[in-house]
Amino acid sequence: ERLPPGSDQEPRTLPPTLVERLEGIAAQHGGVVPVHGRLFSQWMHHAFPHECPYPHLSGRVKLQKGSEWERQTGIKHLASKSRMQVYIDQCKAGERKSNASAGPDGVASSNMPWSVDEELGLHPPSQTLLRQLASAGRGLTVVSAAASLAAAVLHASGVHTKALGQASKEVAL
Repeated sequence: ERLPPGSDQEPRTLPPTLVERLEGIAAQHGGVVPVHGRLFSQWMHHAFPHECPYPHLSGRVKLQKGSEWERQTGIKHLASKSRMQVYIDQCKAGERKSNASAGPDGVASSNMPWSVDEELGLHPPSQTLLRQLASAGRGLTVVSAAASLAAAVLHASGVHTKALGQASKEVAL
């Protein structure tokens, strides 16, 4: 499958910085690059920034609604078209500066945030899932205890009924 226009540049040549990063990932894992690891996802983000999201470390990022952000920070979460244009112009000016300071591979190292922290596995269990499992376990424990109590009561009443039945037979004889 071909990548969408914008990232599909002919010919696609990886900058030496990215090749070195990939070699570093392989060196860290005995010559093999684990494709389900966070470091490879980070590398993919730098190779294809529009298609691959940055893989934040587990538990380090909390998603919020815009209204929650605004309530916590006091900063509006929506911008007017004129404010967005100011930001675009600032980014374009910064891009020109960063291109001028780029290394021989065309990539400025300051534009490539890199974390060496690795996490293997696609989806580590979320805290919500763990809480749900713990809650289900507690519920199962309560149901088991209630069933055991009910069985004990039924057993005791059955034994008592048999004893009364035998006693009444003996009295009748």
